[in-house]
Amino acid sequence: MKTKPFIILLVVLLSSCQFGLPGQSTFTRSGTEGIIVQFLPDAPQTQVYPESEFVIGLEFENRGISDVQRPVYLLSVDDEFVQLVQKPQALTRLRGRNLYSSTGEKVIRSVNAVTLPLLAQSQHQETSVRVTLCYAYKTEAFGTVCVDSNPLGARKDTKSCTQGVIGLLGSQGAPVAVRQVQASMIPHEEGVLPQFMITVANVGGGQVFAQQRVNEACSSKPLKSEELNAVQLHAFLGEQELICEPSLLHLGQESTARCQASEVLQNIGAFTSPLRIVLDYGYTSTIRKDIQITR
Repeated sequence: MKTKPFIILLVVLLSSCQFGLPGQSTFTRSGTEGIIVQFLPDAPQTQVYPESEFVIGLEFENRGISDVQRPVYLLSVDDEFVQLVQKPQALTRLRGRNLYSSTGEKVIRSVNAVTLPLLAQSQHQETSVRVTLCYAYKTEAFGTVCVDSNPLGARKDTKSCTQGVIGLLGSQGAPVAVRQVQASMIPHEEGVLPQFMITVANVGGGQVFAQQRVNEACSSKPLKSEELNAVQLHAFLGEQELICEPSLLHLGQESTARCQASEVLQNIGAFTSPLRIVLDYGYTSTIRKDIQITR
């Protein structure tokens, strides 16, 4: 007999879950940013003199949910015109937003640099300071799904939840987001086999890469094509991990995977179950500031 899929309800708590207790900040699991880096005001200045020292000041802030261990950054200058006086200080850990803090952790780093002499015929020279930031990040999306193990109505029990589907999910406090979930029940003679079509997108404005290649992404070494836009996907229905195909997504504008239960759910009627989707990936972004060296 040909199987026919049945749509079920996905009660979405994925896009903007809010938590809070008296005396605690309101924690909203939303947003499309991870770690951001920005130049401090006038550090560097937009105009500097030849053969003079100046300061490059950077602020790093984790605006997402996930804690990050050892993010890496690469500070670049045009060595024909500027030299760094000292080696930039490494980053250690940046905590994300949580139930007890509505803002993520911030750290400041500063580096001294010096401009080189201009050519005799030059009155000014345009150059720039560039910062590339690389880190491993995690997106977690949570929801509750109505599992109808009796979609054909073989049992006449009153259903405790209603069939249907909710699609677009928004953001989950990370630069890669679960954008859509379509859930269906594949009928089986003993019950149903839950199946989910999960759509993922890069929503943070940076570049995605394989999470284990953080150091290489912030170096002169090129990444392999299969390491670009790579996101590892895991999904759980209750305590059961679903089998996802593919489990390693390569993001275009959006990419979709099919995640299916490994075991048939017996015909016990309709019930709700938690759904958790986990995405692991690396993320990188670059900022720059133009400066003018003027006599």
